[in-house]
Amino acid sequence: MIQSPIMAKTHNIVSILSFGLLLSVGCGGNYKQTGIDTVRAQKGDLAACIGEASQRNASLKGKAAAMDLVFEIAPDGGVQSATVDKDKAGDPGLVDCLTQRARTWRFPAPPSGKVEKFTYQFNARFP
Repeated sequence: MIQSPIMAKTHNIVSILSFGLLLSVGCGGNYKQTGIDTVRAQKGDLAACIGEASQRNASLKGKAAAMDLVFEIAPDGGVQSATVDKDKAGDPGLVDCLTQRARTWRFPAPPSGKVEKFTYQFNARFP
């Protein structure tokens, strides 16, 4: 079936909006919201990785999988580490994509001046 550009664009938007988001941060309340806002601003990267995995791995199409992105944010706001935990998709390429992209993100510097660790939980829905 041939998709028109409008159908493809609509499909991508639906994929992006299908995330169920929750963030658990081990730091102060104000920085918690900053972390949530920062990750949500990167939902295009998350959607791109999920879309690529769906194209590469036909068994994922139409499914949903819970995942946790675990971050350590350096005192300067850089991502010191990003890993995937509780990967229910079971696609190593997806994990690689998510962690590589997440490591390039910039967060505001934690007000504590210390490394902050938090987990971003979401449901990946595969188009």
